[in-house]
Amino acid sequence: MSAAVDRLLRRVPSPASTISPEFDLARAGGIAPEDSVAFHRGRLFVLSDLHGGRMLHEYSAGRLAVQPDAGAWIHSLESTARLTAWNSSPTNENMTATDYNNGRWTVDRERVKSFPTVSSLHHPDEPLVFQSRRVSPGVSACRVLRDDGTVMARWRCALMGRGFWFDNMLWYTDEVWPSQVLVGRGGDDFAVLTRHQLPPGILSSLVSDGSVVAGIWSDPGTPASLLTAGSVGELADTVAAFAETSDPRPYRSHCGTIEDLPCVVYTPRISVVGTVLVLHGGPHSLNWPVFSPLIGYLCESGWRVVAPNVSSSAMGSRETDVESEYGVDDANDVTRLATAFSDGPVAVVGWSYGAYLAARAVALGLRCAGIVSLGGFFSPEAINEAHPAVGAFLRAYRLPRTDSGDIAHVPVLAVHGRHDTRIKVDVHRDYVRRLRFGTFVELPDDGHLIITDAGAAIAYPALAAWLAGL
Repeated sequence: MSAAVDRLLRRVPSPASTISPEFDLARAGGIAPEDSVAFHRGRLFVLSDLHGGRMLHEYSAGRLAVQPDAGAWIHSLESTARLTAWNSSPTNENMTATDYNNGRWTVDRERVKSFPTVSSLHHPDEPLVFQSRRVSPGVSACRVLRDDGTVMARWRCALMGRGFWFDNMLWYTDEVWPSQVLVGRGGDDFAVLTRHQLPPGILSSLVSDGSVVAGIWSDPGTPASLLTAGSVGELADTVAAFAETSDPRPYRSHCGTIEDLPCVVYTPRISVVGTVLVLHGGPHSLNWPVFSPLIGYLCESGWRVVAPNVSSSAMGSRETDVESEYGVDDANDVTRLATAFSDGPVAVVGWSYGAYLAARAVALGLRCAGIVSLGGFFSPEAINEAHPAVGAFLRAYRLPRTDSGDIAHVPVLAVHGRHDTRIKVDVHRDYVRRLRFGTFVELPDDGHLIITDAGAAIAYPALAAWLAGL
């Protein structure tokens, strides 16, 4: 089995192909960031946007063969006695199981996907199980047990993903931003026996069938790519080789601290016209140094892109209080960061909660050229409290309100999917249209995320044109 799928696989042409060559590069992975690779009965499967959507592909002899009957918008994979592709859609978060049995795919609309609080990974041959539980943003409590309940080891770490068993050892990735450490534990007490320091980037969806290890790697020059290897050490070497030989992009990238905030900076190879701060959602997400077609597209126009990790980021390796006052500490972070750039206009672009941060920062005194919401909100009354996840967050934390008058003096662009179930689209639209300099762009076939090619073809040229007018 080859060590990697060609990182420059060209996608089947789509509406997004007209935006930039950056959108023509295939990326491995499903709608969910993890569980995008699975072994099943000696066969290796991976999710990818190679054929549009997020479709299932079987990997063999260096090639990816699409499995169209598995679904077009696959959220994640699950391999037990059967292989299951959990399908959602750009407009509906509810998931449907599509199972592979006896050479054909069947839909099971009755089964409901579970999201257990405790993740369990059983050893394929021994009476052992690895369990992990998130105890705070970015930090997990981990333990290895025997089937009789005897605890072999306990520890806490910034666990990423679920881990895997290989060569009679437990392996997992530990976040040490902007990199990860691939950790191997074994022996009678499951102490740490091996550590492989990885380069900046992210390795995810790690799985093994006992003889081959597979996962998805992305760094600033590498679109998310399937990697395979005959050992964990070989996989770590393959990741290092990818990072050292990354293909040239429209930018140079580096990771560092700016105004006490860990940031990824993408600097265009042409003259800089200004700076775009890109804020993640979550709020407990992370900005990693990875390939992004949107970032490449902005850099092609001369925009420097800075992706910070603000106070509430799920950075388990950072010794700060992640239980910050949402909408205050984070907003002050944005204001402080924006002052570090004076060679042109500064615009703040936020995904979901990141858009709220941008508005709060302006309300608290940030001076910038404009703010952008991508699937976001500017004030908490636009949040759909009936949605289980966001409703729970809204009840747990008081988000300060941002009146439209607080941001009326700056240009505002909001791009939003018509079918978002997390944000009240009509409330958000009306808020933006009350603004003196507000522009609202609606995407007819997307929900909370901009994941369709048709949506990207509308959203990102609109963003580029808006930035050009600042």
